[in-house]
This record gives sequence, C-alpha cells and structure tokens, in this order.
Amino acid sequence: MLPVQLHVIPTKPPEPPMPNGKIGVGTWATQSEYKDIKVTARDKVLYSSNSTEGTEDWQPGAGQWSWDQGTLRQESNDVNCRDTVGDTQWTDYVYTLKARKISGNEGFLIMFHVQDDDNWLWWNVGGWNNSRTVIQKTEYGASRELGKAQNVTVDTGRWYEIKIETKGRHIRCYLDDKLLSD
Repeated sequence: MLPVQLHVIPTKPPEPPMPNGKIGVGTWATQSEYKDIKVTARDKVLYSSNSTEGTEDWQPGAGQWSWDQGTLRQESNDVNCRDTVGDTQWTDYVYTLKARKISGNEGFLIMFHVQDDDNWLWWNVGGWNNSRTVIQKTEYGASRELGKAQNVTVDTGRWYEIKIETKGRHIRCYLDDKLLSD
C-alpha cells in the first residue's frame, strides 16, 4: 500500500449573482391603476411610461390589462395578475410610480428584479386582505417573505406614491415618502 495524504483547502461558497431584472405591477383579487412609471439608474432614464413608446413593450400575464391616457389599468378580480416591462439586466435602479386601488380585497403588487414567470421580487402593499406589506421573493415558483412585515391598508380611490430603490442586495421601499421596507 502506498500512503495517501489528503489536504483540505478551505473554500468560500460562491457569492450568488447580484440581483437584477425588469419591473412590473400586479394585483391579487383586486382592480388597480398605475401611472407615472419611471426607472432610473444614476442620471439615466431606463424606462418612462410618459415617453412615446412607454406603453408598447409591456408583457401582460393573467388579468385584463389596458392603457388609457398614460394609466395602466388591471380590471379583473383574478389572483396573480402581472404585467412587466424592461430588461432582465437592469440593476441598481430607482423605480417610481403612482398606484391606486379601484376595488377588491387587497392593495397592489410592485414587481422588481423580474427575471421570468418563476423568478421575481415584489413589494406586496396591502396584501393579506389589505392588512400588511412586505417584500416577497419568488424563486423557481416558490415564494418567501424578506424582511419585516408592516401593518398597512390601502384606501380605495386614493393615489399612492411608491418608490423602490435597489442597490446590490439592498432594497428600500417607500410609500408616500415613508420608508416601510428596508
């Protein structure tokens, strides 16, 4: 027999890739409207619904999606209705929009870092029968919550200002200029 020596070289597990992806909006058993949608990275506008081609590239999923004078409307009471736009390579951006609940049981879903139909993040504002808000990550179709949930209800007919800042793995979500998820 020959002697054998094993040397274990400690290795760090590889870092997961930095989050990146498109943006979008959604609803869950609710009808909502969205307008003034804008995505910026540093001083560059990546997307604006106010541009001439701002409404053309959206990719609707379930639901009844339509544009009316710069406002994106979802008029179905179905669950898991989503509409997305942008580039899966977008990273480190600020996403702003206005959202209004028309009717239904919940608030609105603000999607970001969207890769495909099975992998995305969304800020669920007024979820769980319009009782709370939290960031949710869906990976390979399975969803989990990120961070601490806050008690939030969404008033029907009121426009809310929403801002999501993404920088690396850091996410900040604001509702009417108030930081609710960090």
